[in-house]
Amino acid sequence: MRKFFVGLDQIDDRYIRITDLGDIKHIVQVLRMHVGDEIIVSDQHELEYVTRIESFGDELEEKPANAGMTNGAILLRIMDKQSIHTELHTDITVYQGIPKGSKMDEVIQKSVELGAVRIVPVFMKRSIPDKINSSKQRRFQAIAEESAKQSKRGVIPEVAEAMSMEAALADAFSCDYELNLLCYEDEHKTTLRSVLQEGKADSIAVWIGPEGGFSDAEVQQLESSGCRSVSLGRSILRTQTASTVALSMIAYEFEL
Repeated sequence: MRKFFVGLDQIDDRYIRITDLGDIKHIVQVLRMHVGDEIIVSDQHELEYVTRIESFGDELEEKPANAGMTNGAILLRIMDKQSIHTELHTDITVYQGIPKGSKMDEVIQKSVELGAVRIVPVFMKRSIPDKINSSKQRRFQAIAEESAKQSKRGVIPEVAEAMSMEAALADAFSCDYELNLLCYEDEHKTTLRSVLQEGKADSIAVWIGPEGGFSDAEVQQLESSGCRSVSLGRSILRTQTASTVALSMIAYEFEL
């Protein structure tokens, strides 16, 4: 069953309204759904709903007074609801050194599929791009939303605006993660697995370098800020692979 996301203001006791034009187009033109077809809807907070398409547009026999329908909106009747059960118990943020080309797209897609709640693109010393324009930023968020739908996540993870290393460190400090993990190819003593087996953490920051890895100065910055340097294994991983491996290992140790 297909899943879509709405805001709390689109939900009342009996109905949910799909008003996003992209979602409406996907339901009508791509999925070719009809009145009576069922859709799963998440409120991105606590609940997801099993719904049935009631109507397309304003033609309702029993329209609630506060429906606020607009032409073309899709009205869904709530059939059942339950607590969101697809999210990890650990909130994971990926601080990703921005790679070149379309590799960031892949990082976002896989990070969302594997349960990250936030992805922060970071300009590091060895990052080749030196800016992210607004259209690319919107594309990043659209990729996160599409990946969340595909993997039936209960929330749409945020892709933060790209920031400098200094701003990313300040951001991580303000979030007060229980565990900060520096995934470092030159770490040969401490493995990610050994750190995870010390005990479960409710919030984790995962730091991944761009192509070429972290600079020595960045490693010092991160370690002095409380990050624990960990190895992801004996092989040197591509930057777009490292976050996938780290998230998979966290899910395996804490969730499976």
